[in-house]
Formats: sequence, C-alpha cells, structure tokens
Amino acid sequence: MYPVLFEVFGLPISTFGVMVAFGFLAGGAMAARSFEKAGLQSKAAWDIVTWCVVGGLVGARLWYVAEQIAREPG
Repeated sequence: MYPVLFEVFGLPISTFGVMVAFGFLAGGAMAARSFEKAGLQSKAAWDIVTWCVVGGLVGARLWYVAEQIAREPG
C-alpha cells in the first residue's frame, strides 16, 4: 500500500484517509437505505454518520495524546 495516494495543490492525500472516508460513506449509504426501508428519514442516518465521524476522529486524537503523555519519561 502506498502511504500517499496523490497530492492536491501540494497537500498529500493519504491512502488510509481515503479508505476511512470510503468506509464512512459506505456505512452511511447502507444505514440510509436501512432507515428508508424502516420508514425513517435517510437524512437521520447521514446525521448519525456525521457525528460518528466527528466523534471518532476527536476520540482517536484524544487517545493518541493520552498515550503520548503516558509514555513521557519522568
């Protein structure tokens, strides 16, 4: 796997980031379809996915920071 998939205006786009985005989009599409079959609004599924993305990214960053603080000697 290539760490950097391509660059846009000098900004590297990582393969991992693209795959995470595809995963959230696929999950959102499946959830929206399931919501529609259950008689619910598909927009609600996309709202949930949006908050999951935000919460997942913020939580992952907080976990990383906590690990770095725990590893500091002293």
